[in-house]
Amino acid sequence: AYVLLGLATPGQVFQIWTLPLLWLIIGSFLLAAAVAKSGLAERVAAFFVVRYANSYRSLIVLTYVLGFVLSFLIPHPFPRALLLMSFMRAIITLSGMNAVDAASVGFSVFVASTATSTILLTGDSTLNLAAVGFSGVSLGWLEWPLYMAVPGLVASLLMLGLHLLVFRQTGPISLDHAALSRSQQARGPMTRAEKTTLAWLVLALLLWMTDSLHGIDPAWVGLLVVVGLALPGVGGVLEAQDLSTGVNWPILFFVTGALAIGTVSRITGLSDWLAATLLPAVPPRDPYGFAALVAGTAMLIHMILGSALASM
Repeated sequence: AYVLLGLATPGQVFQIWTLPLLWLIIGSFLLAAAVAKSGLAERVAAFFVVRYANSYRSLIVLTYVLGFVLSFLIPHPFPRALLLMSFMRAIITLSGMNAVDAASVGFSVFVASTATSTILLTGDSTLNLAAVGFSGVSLGWLEWPLYMAVPGLVASLLMLGLHLLVFRQTGPISLDHAALSRSQQARGPMTRAEKTTLAWLVLALLLWMTDSLHGIDPAWVGLLVVVGLALPGVGGVLEAQDLSTGVNWPILFFVTGALAIGTVSRITGLSDWLAATLLPAVPPRDPYGFAALVAGTAMLIHMILGSALASM
């Protein structure tokens, strides 16, 4: 519609397809597909569940712990949350919890992915990298935690506490740890596919951590690892059909539209009008007041536009 109405050029509307940002999202989905197909994600999740899941509260806590742990392996919250949800769905079925508690655990998976994704730069390869890009400040993978690790952890703990306070347990839960342990033991030692996937992911993590030295964009690192996971001999985990089954294309189209909303709003002057209407002529001098103003305005715009990327 923006293109047909002449509000912006196709290059402006579909600009995200020319940026590394979108290709990192595609790479993230394919990395998630490799982690899922190889069984590595299930092994990691089972390791924590067998040892620490014994109640409704511990399951909610585990969604946050696994959300953070898996952010080292999968650099985007969308595929990470979907992958974790598929595992938690099996736990929900085994535990015999009622529909209300099951919905709470499922909701916690997505809330936890949002909170914990701010701790690492590649925890949310869309919003975090976009924030760095919009700021105009160069910030490496290891520099990001210096600013965001503590706020990310605090936000995660506060949201975890609020979730447990608001969504209290409503029914019994029965987790058969013996059955879970037998299921984990039946998996046996790590398979070749798991070892291969882990090796390529470790390489990706090392390259992301040293981005300030080599200057390679995280997106190209992600795609390099995806190609490696598809190569025969050294990979063999990913296949051609994973492009259609592993990548959530509707989400990519949503991201395209979300960024277009923000871009066209800036081009047409809508952003300037919103700033003049919603914000005071003189920003508060108090940094905490200024932060509260920015946060409140961002929440309001986010509720209208429905996308954090468009709001940014």
